[in-house]
Amino acid sequence: MANLRVEQFNVSSNMPELIKTFWNTQTNATLPWLVILYPASRDLEAPVWSGPLGAEDLRTLVDSPARRELAQRICKGQSAVWLMLESGDKAKDTATAELLRTETTNLQANLQLPPVEPGDPQAPEVPP
Repeated sequence: MANLRVEQFNVSSNMPELIKTFWNTQTNATLPWLVILYPASRDLEAPVWSGPLGAEDLRTLVDSPARRELAQRICKGQSAVWLMLESGDKAKDTATAELLRTETTNLQANLQLPPVEPGDPQAPEVPP
């Protein structure tokens, strides 16, 4: 359930200029090699991660206990699941956590969801 777009390139033939630039910055690269980039909308030039392409590396990148729990909660019918990533600034993190607690309590008390209609899509089963 990862939100990814995968593109494959042959490094011994013509590559798009951006990809060629990233490839040329890799050191000790042995094929197959994986380079993970931020979405183009982020305007960040450095790769998120790069390294040899292996099954365990891929599993680590797209799966985690937190991701599985989020998916299970949504598939069990929870309307929203909050995930707070800490910034490293203790004051901001504490304020954000408190805001989430307050808003969650408010939403639980006041938000009314529409009834489920017969044609509504069903959530898929998520393996444990």
